[in-house]
Amino acid sequence: LKPAPPQFVVRPRDQIVAQGRIATFPCETKGNPQPAVFWQKEGSQNLLFPNQPLQPSSRFSVSQSGDLTISNVQRSDAGYYICQALTVAGSILAKAQLEVTDVLTDRPPPIIRQGPANQTLGVDSLALLKCQASGDPIPTISWLKDGVSLLGKDSRMSLQDLGSLQIKNIRLSDSGIYTCVAASSSGETSWSAFLEVRESTGVTVTKNHDATELPGPPSKPQVTDVTKNSVSLSWQPGLTGGS
Repeated sequence: LKPAPPQFVVRPRDQIVAQGRIATFPCETKGNPQPAVFWQKEGSQNLLFPNQPLQPSSRFSVSQSGDLTISNVQRSDAGYYICQALTVAGSILAKAQLEVTDVLTDRPPPIIRQGPANQTLGVDSLALLKCQASGDPIPTISWLKDGVSLLGKDSRMSLQDLGSLQIKNIRLSDSGIYTCVAASSSGETSWSAFLEVRESTGVTVTKNHDATELPGPPSKPQVTDVTKNSVSLSWQPGLTGGS
């Protein structure tokens, strides 16, 4: 394998975290050789490496995969954190901001606006599993296949700009349940779909559903129960063929 410069698989995102909580900044990279990852707070000379022997008083740690975790977040932790990945083939860096609040204001978890759809495709075709999410703070998108983290393990798979997953030259072994996870300090949301890969018969097999088979829109939701930390809603299903 020829050397490949470092690339980000998952970049760190800005976070808003309440004092006393935990902040985690992902920083997953790939390259050949595998990059060495380390972190630094902007303005500080201290470098944080994976598997560094932790001082008993230290609240900062870096995982083997490159994630920075700050426990018992303090106001003084606010600022910019820089993840750097380095190999003989080059170096890259990414920066994310930590904002510390007194008490976490009630922010809803991220919303997945468009998630992946069930698909049946032929071997060697291109699969695109969509995932677009929004929220405050902006969520980080990651993907699981059958519950196991995917990215960075297979060069055929890549994360698109908005968070969709692209798989080139799909194989029978790529069949499975794919889950898009949108996560931020305010929570996480997931959306799953099944990808079925079949032997190619010269024609790409794509299962398209006739719009007339799909149910119509549901009725307006009614609030049925409200507690201190939950709201229950109910609604009537739409009529079949109502789209």
